[in-house]
Amino acid sequence: MPWDKGVVGAVVHQGDMLNLADAHLHRSFDNTVEKQSGYVSKALLCLPIKHVLNMERTIGVIQALNKRSPNGKLDGEFSEQDAVELAKLALVIGDSFYRQRWMALERAVSSSDTQVRSVVAYHGAQSAQQSCSRSSCQGSRLNGGANNFGSLQVDSSWESEDIANAEVASLDFDVLAYSEVRLEQLVPLMLQQAGCSEHCRLADDCVQRWVEAVRLGYYSNPFHNWAHGFSALQMCFYQLRSEEAFSSFSHLDTLGLFIAALSHDIGHPGLTNSFLVNSCDELAMRYNDVSVLENHHASLACQLLQKKETAICSELDQASQKSIRRIMIACILATDMNIHTDLCRKIAACMGSEELNVGHDKQFLMNVCIHTSDLSAQ
Repeated sequence: MPWDKGVVGAVVHQGDMLNLADAHLHRSFDNTVEKQSGYVSKALLCLPIKHVLNMERTIGVIQALNKRSPNGKLDGEFSEQDAVELAKLALVIGDSFYRQRWMALERAVSSSDTQVRSVVAYHGAQSAQQSCSRSSCQGSRLNGGANNFGSLQVDSSWESEDIANAEVASLDFDVLAYSEVRLEQLVPLMLQQAGCSEHCRLADDCVQRWVEAVRLGYYSNPFHNWAHGFSALQMCFYQLRSEEAFSSFSHLDTLGLFIAALSHDIGHPGLTNSFLVNSCDELAMRYNDVSVLENHHASLACQLLQKKETAICSELDQASQKSIRRIMIACILATDMNIHTDLCRKIAACMGSEELNVGHDKQFLMNVCIHTSDLSAQ
């Protein structure tokens, strides 16, 4: 059906949700598909899928039809909570479309689609022109070159045998190819290679106990598990090594970010924030329905640093320890998908700005790093 017709067309035109108890009663309802398929619509929930960087732009529509009522019949009505959950799905779809569209174009190019080739060539030329026009401000905005970790001063020891063998500094790293214990063994090596162990005076035995405690703090969930926690750390590790935008991070910043990344889903119960809030779960009560899981993870991560046997930051002065805690909490809270759209908008705004104040926006950059790392395996 053309997307200027029916309820879909109305949602596209208005850019807003429609929740109908009986779709046939809406003036825009079109029964063409109903006639062709024989499937009769009654309750209908329809939401626009928005462009991730421009919420005024509708790029698609998602519909749910005929909710099943408690008696098993398809005569129920969609609730406000149903709309909330479908809106979350629409957000993920919009984000996925934005991130995957160039992969689709590349596949089309490889299949010799001349129209797609011309589109890719055009946008490639446009990107090149934009890069040239911005080149004068790149140095001041990014403060350093890629692959140098900025003030971390990584030397040739970066290419240690263990790190190289694990490909942990590569996009080719496959977290599922390693045992939980092997992943645990890689964490101290990453802290060493980033300079955190030396400059933040981390004791090897304490680091080992802390990493083991973090691993054991994860539940055996299908996704939010130890492997996912490590994958977020690994992607942060890769980004800090590869992206010049993060070259201003100090060793203290890096340590706070790495602790947050590894611990960002510790104690995850395998349920969503919405479920916990709607079921009046104890965690929702504790954190007042706000970023429930993220606050829970941050709290558990901070508690580990307070225990004598896992207090890896204990050799730092009190001011530095408070800084680590502040960074950790802010980074873990930044993994809440409720802030995803706002974060994408701010990134887009920074890309078009003349200069990014790295010192002032350092926490923002750390939030971007952990948020993207959290999503990297999806």
